[in-house]
Amino acid sequence: MEQKNHTYSKRSKNAFLNTFSLLMLLVFTAFQATAQQEISGTVTDAAGSPLLGVNVFIKGTNQGTATDFDGNYQITGSSSNVIVFTYVGFQDREEPVNDRTVIDVTLEESAESLNEVVLIGYGAQQRQDVNGSVSSVSAEEIENVPQVSIDQLLQGRAAGVTISQNSGKPGSAVSVRIRGITSITGNNEPLYVIDGVPISGDSRNLSSSGRTDASSFNGGGQTGSSPLASINPSDIESVDILKDASATAIYGSRGANGVVIIKTKSGSKGEKGSLRYSTYIALQEP
Repeated sequence: MEQKNHTYSKRSKNAFLNTFSLLMLLVFTAFQATAQQEISGTVTDAAGSPLLGVNVFIKGTNQGTATDFDGNYQITGSSSNVIVFTYVGFQDREEPVNDRTVIDVTLEESAESLNEVVLIGYGAQQRQDVNGSVSSVSAEEIENVPQVSIDQLLQGRAAGVTISQNSGKPGSAVSVRIRGITSITGNNEPLYVIDGVPISGDSRNLSSSGRTDASSFNGGGQTGSSPLASINPSDIESVDILKDASATAIYGSRGANGVVIIKTKSGSKGEKGSLRYSTYIALQEP
């Protein structure tokens, strides 16, 4: 009987030791997973050149940093974290830490954004080949927007472009400013180029038909309608806004306030004929 009790006692002791060891292993594993450590590395492109200003952050948190001039970064995280790298013009990349303290990353260029075709004064180029500052608005972005004027459609869709309504009259002229004003007393409206034809955006000198007309002036020196009011926004295929001197140089002084290049829709070879109808009605009560 005494030997049997001794056997039970030995088994209980072994079971306790095994359970204690398992618990300690779980605690140690959890501690390792949550232990914070310094993680550093370098972010480069496919050619090996360092990338400045790459966003580096821990996935699912607001903890992040950015790479310096040499592409180096340093961030605190645990082995269970995932580090996300994002940069304009490059594909996002995620890297699990997995007990690593040095994580070097090479980002691949985003073919979709770099191969995007934009219109400039000299023709059409891929965005990766354009040195000037160009903002683009596609037909999909403005297709179902209920606006009656092209310039109103651009509001809030291009960086550095501000648009204000001169009056509440439907189709009335609006003020478009690209990167602020360039003159205190002179014209600050951009130059519009529609399918290669330049149209002045100065509503003080043009009527809605685009001709100089003294009768179009009102008491405040502003015409009653926008020079672009006669263009159907649904006919627009793309809008490219040239904002700096290198992009607008071909237009000379007329492009000093920026250039808005508008391309309208046209048929293409092999495309089936289609008919589309849309209408827009606005009511205003006094």
